[in-house]
Amino acid sequence: MPEPLGDIEEGLRFEKSGMLDRALAHYEAASSGDDPLTVTTAWRRRASVLRTRCDWEGALAAARESAAVALRYGLADAHAEALNAEAAVFQSQGDFDAAVPILERILGMTKEPRIRGVALQNLGSIAAERGDYETAERRFLESYRCFRDAEYDWGQAFALNNYGRAAMDRGSLEIAERVLSRAVELARSVEDLDLAALATMNLAETMLSANDLERADEAASTALGYFDMAGNRWRRVECLRLLGDINRRDAQHEVATRCYEQGLLLARELGVHLEIARLEERLRGEDNPNPGSET
Repeated sequence: MPEPLGDIEEGLRFEKSGMLDRALAHYEAASSGDDPLTVTTAWRRRASVLRTRCDWEGALAAARESAAVALRYGLADAHAEALNAEAAVFQSQGDFDAAVPILERILGMTKEPRIRGVALQNLGSIAAERGDYETAERRFLESYRCFRDAEYDWGQAFALNNYGRAAMDRGSLEIAERVLSRAVELARSVEDLDLAALATMNLAETMLSANDLERADEAASTALGYFDMAGNRWRRVECLRLLGDINRRDAQHEVATRCYEQGLLLARELGVHLEIARLEERLRGEDNPNPGSET
């Protein structure tokens, strides 16, 4: 039987490859060990997998167990990471009011650059969702510097993905495509297929904004294929919405409607409230997604 730390390393390898059942099995094995740091890390990684599967209650319970173990043994940085995991669950559900105070608390309790970088990334993402792109970009740049100081390659790829997304949202499409393409390359270099697919999805939306519909459809379909394979139903909803937007722009209205309806059915099943609202707006024809932007 592998040692507990080996279980976490193996679990991470499987998680990054989209093999979530095998990742979860390794994390469950590690969480029954004797070393407190290994146990709190294992519970936090379990929260990550369960969040990906939209098992919100299970993910929150795992994140809070990680925090409890860290507090019991005085592991301050591990406690901060567990709080990041808890905030990520609320953020994924679109409950930003619950996520932000937790993330801000993390910034006040640790100076460890990697952990601060994650919290800053999440705060930036929330600011972007709220339409505050200036704050979002500032948070993303702060985060990137933290990851660079920590020599954390995965974090740098993650930061570039979010910075590219923010550049797209403000209409800087050439910058967005360049940054997101680099994010895809970096994610692949650290063998994180999930992050590469997420950056590819954002790249597809950038191409849609530039009215490059053929390339947008190809990129979005590639991302959807990965998320289908990995069983990541939450990201599948986002891809279906995006494919609906691409087909609507291309005057393929029946195809667009089918994408929106499939996405809405799944979003309701998962309880992803932000996506439910977006998809309902599209089906009512009350929105105007990606009307095109100047670079």
